Order: sequence, then C-alpha cells, then structure tokens
Amino acid sequence: MVNVLFFRVWGRIADRFSNKSVLTVSGPLFIISIVLWPLTTLPDRYVLTIPLIILIHILAGISTAGVNLCSGNIALKAAPYGRATAFLAVNGLVNGIAATLAPIIAGASADWFELRELRFTLNWTSPGHAWQLPAFDLRGLDFLFLLAGILGLYALHRLLAVKEGGEVEEEVVRNELLVEMRMALRSVSTVAGLRPLFSFPYLRVKSLLVHPSGKDASSSSS
Repeated sequence: MVNVLFFRVWGRIADRFSNKSVLTVSGPLFIISIVLWPLTTLPDRYVLTIPLIILIHILAGISTAGVNLCSGNIALKAAPYGRATAFLAVNGLVNGIAATLAPIIAGASADWFELRELRFTLNWTSPGHAWQLPAFDLRGLDFLFLLAGILGLYALHRLLAVKEGGEVEEEVVRNELLVEMRMALRSVSTVAGLRPLFSFPYLRVKSLLVHPSGKDASSSSS
C-alpha cells in the first residue's frame, strides 16, 4: 500500500528535478530496508521484532517505488534515438538474467551460510553475578542481507557515472520528499492534533538555531 502511494510522490519529484536525483535518495533507503533485517533477531525474536518488521516494510515500500519508477525512466531517456527498441530489449534481457540468477545464487549461498554464525557479545562479570548481552549476531540469511547491502552500495557508486539533466543535490530531494509526505499525511489525517504537527515549521526553527555563517548561534553570541 505504501509502495502504491509513493509512486505518485516520487513521480512528481522526478518530473520537477531528475530521475537520478530521486535515485540518490530512494536507493539508500532501499539499502537501509535490507540491512535492517538482521536486527529483527538478536539472536532470537524480542519485543521490537514486529515494530521493526513494520518499519522495514514501510521503508521498502517507499524506496522501491522510487527505484523501480526512476530506473525505468532512466533507461527510456538513455535509449539512443532510432535504436530505442534494441536498447530497451537488451536492458530487459539483462534485468531478466539477473532476476533469474539472483534467487538461485542466493538460495545456494543461504544453504552454505546456514551452519555459519558470527556473534559479538558484551560480557559483565562481578562477584556472584554474570551478565551477557548479544550485541551483534549474524547467521543464515543475515549474511545475505549484508551482502545485498554491499551490492546496493556498489550500484549507487555506479549511478554517479550516469548523467542526466536537472540533477540537484540530495538534500533538495529530501526536503521535497518531506514536503510531499507532510501534504499526504495532512490530507488523510482526521485527528486534529496531528495536523499542527505536520505543519510545524521545522526549517524555520533550524534557521533560528544555526547561524548563517554555519556556527551555532549560541556559541557566536558568547
């Protein structure tokens, strides 16, 4: 449901700026939604598991809408004049091969990682008492999520080589996304107390706290 809603949001932002600018924001969100999965079990289910899964699906819905929409648009814009059919056919072929091989490779890798585990724990010992907290635990599919995140970072690095007109800074797209989200939430919210929250002038407060020279206003006055 979030994915469907954000197709329109990302589409408006892409029309205003560029597809690459949208990917610089939606791409990292997609990677974050992947690497959060190992945190759902540390090493077993805990009280934050279900809320974290809900958050992951929300982030995935938001990000995949932008990634799917704008990656397809970039392929259309990059197609050479007079040879667009062949160009898009090759693009679809590469996507199809990757989509076919990826689950096979991931499945074989999951079987191999099933009996492997990497764990970091915090230990505290005192007279008559011992305390242990799992700080980091990877096993099975957790390794695949981290590998997918690394591949996603490499894909973002390669995105820098793509040139497209209308590119803007990542912060501009983030601010525009926040504006679109605030407008969407204000339109669906029927709770009176939520409307002022989404109308709160965060940028105005930020400008008051930060001096134009880049230093803190309080430190400059002192």
